[in-house]
Amino acid sequence: MNFGQAFTFIFDDKDWIKKAGYVALCQLIPILGQFIAIGFSVEIMRRVIANDPIPLPDFDFGDFLGKGFQAFVITFVYSIPMLFLILVIWAVSSTLPSMGNTDVSNVITIIVCVMCGGLAILYGIFMAFVVPAALGRYAETGTMGSAFQLGKVFSTVSKAFVPYLIAVLGALIASIIAPLGTIVCIVGIVVTFTYSYAISGHLYGQAYRQAVLV
Repeated sequence: MNFGQAFTFIFDDKDWIKKAGYVALCQLIPILGQFIAIGFSVEIMRRVIANDPIPLPDFDFGDFLGKGFQAFVITFVYSIPMLFLILVIWAVSSTLPSMGNTDVSNVITIIVCVMCGGLAILYGIFMAFVVPAALGRYAETGTMGSAFQLGKVFSTVSKAFVPYLIAVLGALIASIIAPLGTIVCIVGIVVTFTYSYAISGHLYGQAYRQAVLV
């Protein structure tokens, strides 16, 4: 696991400005731009898993868009339990207090919100490890179905828990870097967000490769 390489590999490519620049420009397109950035990250992941000596891909609008959309669907499916917990919190907090017997309603609301909130936090931590592994399987095989083979996804995480922990922490750092582009307005933020997607893709690709090599 080469943590530092994830932050520098993009600059080792002599065409990095052109390759990453197109992705950055596409992020100015509402919704589709985000799919393209996600697909760009997935393709980097695929190349790292395959040990490709040139992990930064040439710009491919259609390929990135397709991969980004499918990766979004995979992430959304894994997010459904989280969304359900949030929905329960919203439903209880918005309805129970208005149903009379305020003291009892407030107590029930607090209990439900605390329980569901705690479960949501735990599931969020679970997702931080499982979703990258699921996307790694998708990146390697090119099929969405492989991302939902839960036994193999869980096995991937268990075989490389420490690399995935490092990757999650690195992705967290990348998410902090991304908003820094606001300092130089729109141009800056699309560049830093593209950079953060590249970092995350490389880190998750490395973690998945570690699991495969075990």
